[in-house]
Amino acid sequence: MPFHRIDIHEFKRLLDDWFPNRRRSIIEVHMHHTWGPNHAAFEGRASIEEMWRRDTEEKGWSDIAQHITIDPEGMIWTGRHWDAPPASASGRNGDAKAGPFMVSVVGDFDDGKEKFDGVQREATLRVIALVQDRFELAPESVQFHNMLGISKTCPGSGISYPEIVVAVRAFRGTALPRARRSQSGPSRTALRDWLGAAPQTDAHIHLHEPNCCKLARRDSAMRGGELDPDILQPHVINIWNGRFAAGGAYSSSAEQVTRIFSHHLPAMLHSLPAGKTLPIVLYAHGGLVSEAAGLHIAQNQIPWWKALSKCGSSQFRKV
Repeated sequence: MPFHRIDIHEFKRLLDDWFPNRRRSIIEVHMHHTWGPNHAAFEGRASIEEMWRRDTEEKGWSDIAQHITIDPEGMIWTGRHWDAPPASASGRNGDAKAGPFMVSVVGDFDDGKEKFDGVQREATLRVIALVQDRFELAPESVQFHNMLGISKTCPGSGISYPEIVVAVRAFRGTALPRARRSQSGPSRTALRDWLGAAPQTDAHIHLHEPNCCKLARRDSAMRGGELDPDILQPHVINIWNGRFAAGGAYSSSAEQVTRIFSHHLPAMLHSLPAGKTLPIVLYAHGGLVSEAAGLHIAQNQIPWWKALSKCGSSQFRKV
């Protein structure tokens, strides 16, 4: 599928053209960051095509994961067809009738890294506001990737969710600024041709909300592989003789504990459906196993527990 670089005015026209004949409704807006490439490494179309190759060739998806990508200059790149569910987060992608609109922002916005500001921030806020206005969604319908049951900081620990919701609310229903772009973009005919193309879907990713207990049993069967700090840090503390482990197979710190309670738990709570509570298990591991074996057990069980947390008490009894 071709990629078109458009400004916010062209995005609105494209959204207006798509809406009357859409085959899919939008119920949320999912916000990601690319991490790699970051601002310094971004090379325009070449970087977009590289993301497409990574998603299709390495991950085996039918298309690039996101519906649009917003570059450091505040320009918007088309991506996956808007009638197709994105590859945003397992169990949260929706289906061919309804689901999220996935936005990926070029950059690494973790604390101390790149800044999410200027024209890129404004374009992102306006895109979210326009989609929400068109589908009559609440400002809180924007969801960070780190709120979707994954253990990553995406779209970056340096971006505040409450601040984004407030800023999006301020853009709702407002007129776009005067166009600042002098060069000509893709023709409206080219964009309509892009909209008219048949969407592709990924049968092997979770496009529908999965039966969480089946997902839990599948994930609990996974064994081996390398330790992944991104999976472990929101859930696992490693202690040697009463002190945080420094070095070895997996390190922990007081700052990690603080982040679990100030960031990861609130994000998980926010991701739950209305009326559901979050079960919390505190488990002190020990016994006649090695450090590495214990950490691998924990890493393999994390997806199992996270899936079960969305099931409800009756589903817990069935497992």
